[in-house]
Amino acid sequence: MFPTLAELTTRFAKQIHHMKTKDPVNQHVADQFVELGPEELGLMNNSGWSDDPKRLVFTLSRYTFVAKMLA
Repeated sequence: MFPTLAELTTRFAKQIHHMKTKDPVNQHVADQFVELGPEELGLMNNSGWSDDPKRLVFTLSRYTFVAKMLA
């Protein structure tokens, strides 16, 4: 039987709580994940949503534009 999303998230949060990133610039992303909890956007976009939602919207709209151009 496959683990649920909640179980995977809990397991990932425990692993990332003790993890130090290779680049110290990205450490705040891991810390934010532990502090605020997971979103369904992923690790980096979760941080973007917390820090600056407007920037995340522009990033996602860029991906939407490219997807329409390639379709």
